[in-house]
Amino acid sequence: PFHPYFGGLGILTADGAPEAWWSKPEFASFSNSKELRETINCLWRLDPGRRPTFVQLKAAIAGDPAVLAEFPGLQWLAGPLSEPLEFVSELRAHRPNLSLKCTGVVEALALFVRSFGDGGAEAAFTASSGGGRLTAAALAAALAQGNSAVTAESTAELMRRYMDAGSREMTLEQFKAMSKAWEFGGRPIVHDVGRMNTRHFAFASVAASDALDKELQSFAKDVETAFTTARNSVKLSAGKSRSSFHLDVPVDSEEGESLTSFTVTMGNQLCQLRVNIFRLEGALIVESRRLWGSSVEELLML
Repeated sequence: PFHPYFGGLGILTADGAPEAWWSKPEFASFSNSKELRETINCLWRLDPGRRPTFVQLKAAIAGDPAVLAEFPGLQWLAGPLSEPLEFVSELRAHRPNLSLKCTGVVEALALFVRSFGDGGAEAAFTASSGGGRLTAAALAAALAQGNSAVTAESTAELMRRYMDAGSREMTLEQFKAMSKAWEFGGRPIVHDVGRMNTRHFAFASVAASDALDKELQSFAKDVETAFTTARNSVKLSAGKSRSSFHLDVPVDSEEGESLTSFTVTMGNQLCQLRVNIFRLEGALIVESRRLWGSSVEELLML
């Protein structure tokens, strides 16, 4: 914020940044929160002796009356925390292309619903919501029993895709739609088998021994077409490609003809994958490694 364009450090006063500085269009996101501006100004005071210490900041978060009396500007820290869905929605509103880490949440959802057998999504919804509408915190608590990596924020990031804008609780019908989207065809879900954060998919080879190269080329083209049909951009990688099975294989060499590598980018730039296609032990392999983006976008692409 103290770039010369905004006036540099010289704009600071004894009590932080002046109101005229806060009123600049670039800081419009702070216009509706006077308490947040006061908290930031408290940290930006010119005199270090008038700034709170980290210990005092922690005490202010806990609502310590003595600290809040000494630093009234820290009232914002003592306020209630946002609900997970509210927090994620606010982040998305300010940064539409923001990528949140969502480790294991979709796999945990699929396994949670499967655990109810014939009761399926409806039984899972009732168990996690207690019979009412479902919050992100309640669903996260249920999913975390099967995977401790699941958080309320990652669960909210998944749920928001199936909810109305501004809604903070999920209905049964919305939960059913979300569960249906992540059934994975009923296939077994296996964790932590990839190297270098990769996912592998194996397909049976049906070509005769003298047509293996042609089959692999055709298979790679089919994979590329599947990604482009889903409105992702695909770019063939040049130079050296690296997979967890083939290391440093030049794409343009005779040996490299058995490895096709390209990057796949989601249309709105939320996620990018590095995809390697090769043959291993008689099977056709698609290896995907996420370069950026959340696992939710990654699995949507795959």
